[in-house]
Amino acid sequence: MPPTEDPVAAARARFGAVGTGYVHFAQQEPGLFRTAFHVPGDMTHAADDAARHVIDMIERGI
Repeated sequence: MPPTEDPVAAARARFGAVGTGYVHFAQQEPGLFRTAFHVPGDMTHAADDAARHVIDMIERGI
């Protein structure tokens, strides 16, 4: 990315670069992309004890 004095333009350029990276990754590695960003249809275990412990730690800032 070319350097810029404008912090807003720099942030937008970085944001766009990240989005482009995700698209390229998805195109080159569709199986890995699906695995990395898969959301199960059945979310019954999303808040089980282990997940709740992690969520509690995040909320406490640990």
